Amino acid sequence: MARVAPPIVLTSEQALELQRSVPTAGSTQREALRARIILLAASGWRNDRIARELAVMPSTVSNWRYRFARLGMAGLADAPRPGRPLAHLPAEVRRMLEQMTRPPEGQTRWTCRSMAEHTGLSRSGVQRL
Repeated sequence: MARVAPPIVLTSEQALELQRSVPTAGSTQREALRARIILLAASGWRNDRIARELAVMPSTVSNWRYRFARLGMAGLADAPRPGRPLAHLPAEVRRMLEQMTRPPEGQTRWTCRSMAEHTGLSRSGVQRL
């Protein structure tokens, strides 16, 4: 027996926030897809029709529909993932990589040791980056 998808009823604030996140350059494709799924579900579309329209698996539609029904807007955010936490934030990594592309004055390139001393990372950490 098939499960019945929960109905999605949006408040005007939720609808406005979802509509804003769909076409903007500031939103990721992931956020825009989730917003589209919920907007179509709120319009009364079935999961299989939404999946065909957005070219995703029906299980993807079902997953986001159930998370939104259970948690609201917070359900559309990425859940914490298992495993070791990141040692450095993406902005820190980007900053370090930019520094690595600009050698110190009077030298043609960084060495692993000099970059490690400059950034405070270990030599193996510099090599990984």
